[in-house]
Amino acid sequence: MNEYEMKQADRRKRYQALADKAKNEAKGLIDSAYRQIDWIPPGQPILVGHHSERRHRAALERHDKTMRRALDAEQRAKHYAQKANSMDTGISADDPEAVEKLEAKLQKLEKEQALHKLINKAIRLNRKNPDKARNLLRQGIEQLEPHGEVERKVNFYLSQEEGIPDFTLRNNNANIRRIKQRIEELKARTTQEFQSTTINGVEIVEDVEANRLRLIFPHKPEESIRKKLKSHGFRWSPTANAWQRQLTNQARYWGKHIAENLNRDSSQ
Repeated sequence: MNEYEMKQADRRKRYQALADKAKNEAKGLIDSAYRQIDWIPPGQPILVGHHSERRHRAALERHDKTMRRALDAEQRAKHYAQKANSMDTGISADDPEAVEKLEAKLQKLEKEQALHKLINKAIRLNRKNPDKARNLLRQGIEQLEPHGEVERKVNFYLSQEEGIPDFTLRNNNANIRRIKQRIEELKARTTQEFQSTTINGVEIVEDVEANRLRLIFPHKPEESIRKKLKSHGFRWSPTANAWQRQLTNQARYWGKHIAENLNRDSSQ
């Protein structure tokens, strides 16, 4: 693994550990909540005026509070589990091997698209000339899917009489175009230089190497500005001594927008 992948793996472990901790906390709270009312007979209503009334009400209140804490813990467990799982998907622009990984993904999708088109062509041909259809599909599989049993694949694909749906081909084409665009954008970044501009005293820095857009304020921004920064994906970095987020066109837009409207937003 490269350095980025190692950092991601460490983050994934931390999120999973937090998820497990919250899950265990929720289980313990649920067990505690039921112990708080285990002395009350099932279905027993509060006996108003009875000497047990106060104890009964107090037990139900403690049970309710504990169950609410358990629910909060379950929500935290779900939140951290989702964050851990989300790190297993996608290719981040922060990854130094992002272009290589995207090119590998693109090659796989293009082969898949070529095979899907070939399958549809072979299925149509199979109605008139089965031998020619099998030979055509066999040659294509040997080129596009060299691993595995070729004849078994030929039989399987030809058995799918309806072929590959049009929407699958369209979706695959859209993904191919999207990945090509991402590759072009990432390659273009390597030719960009470190840029810095200042608006209303806020220095806007495009650090291409770190893939970050940074906002450096002359002093600590007011709470209203900090809320706006957070709502648009900026986070405070003590290391960089700046508010930053991943370098994208959207980051450029909001960074400039926040700096340009700094005085107006501060007065609100």
